[in-house]
Amino acid sequence: MLLRLDVNLAIDNLRDHPLETVEKLRQLLAEGALVHADPQRDGFYELHADDSVFYLHVSPYSGKVLLLAHWPKNGRAQTAERNAAVVQ
Repeated sequence: MLLRLDVNLAIDNLRDHPLETVEKLRQLLAEGALVHADPQRDGFYELHADDSVFYLHVSPYSGKVLLLAHWPKNGRAQTAERNAAVVQ
């Protein structure tokens, strides 16, 4: 699925990722990014960039993006870590 959002969209950085990470996500979403929907959670997506993966939630009410997790594409985020990010 292609997800394209306004360049001025609000991104909540819940895990205090570096500003560069948030800005990279903002740029990817403004350009239009291929995302994979989480089959277990509505509104949750994985976005695979060239060198990293973002796990995010897009609020159906406000359109706000919640950046929940980010990891290098060569590494693998553990499911428990991603689930913990969602619960917090």
